[in-house]
Amino acid sequence: MRTDRVRRRRASRSHELERVSVLDPVGHLLSPCHPARARALLRRGRAWLVRDDPPLIQLCRMGEPAPITVAASTPGMPPP
Repeated sequence: MRTDRVRRRRASRSHELERVSVLDPVGHLLSPCHPARARALLRRGRAWLVRDDPPLIQLCRMGEPAPITVAASTPGMPPP
């Protein structure tokens, strides 16, 4: 009975190793993601499939950069 538990744990660990490699829009390798997340990105049009085996997706575009906030003008400097 105890060996059944060990077998189940090993099976679940092998399942955890199934990941999808991800490239950013430029082509740099990012952290791998879970297959369900990769399918969602493909379905929403945020990524495209580069290769099936091993699975590799590439994101379509990057998010907008954070807006630059300008600090209050310092004395003697013209306002922006």
